[in-house]
Amino acid sequence: MIDKIKGVKKNGIVKVVFMPRRDYLKYFAKDDDGAYIGTEPQKQWTEEELEERFGQHRKDLRSRQG
Repeated sequence: MIDKIKGVKKNGIVKVVFMPRRDYLKYFAKDDDGAYIGTEPQKQWTEEELEERFGQHRKDLRSRQG
């Protein structure tokens, strides 16, 4: 299943980050061909930067498994 996500190479790492849609559109949006279309300059994010910027949006998914 995870290998069907666009832009993920085999044996790649996927990091799920919860954020408001406006931030997704600014920093991470891609078109149907996988080309970056965000409104801010594209950059590589470190885990620390993602945690600092979007950590407050984290969800506890453990209670949803079943």
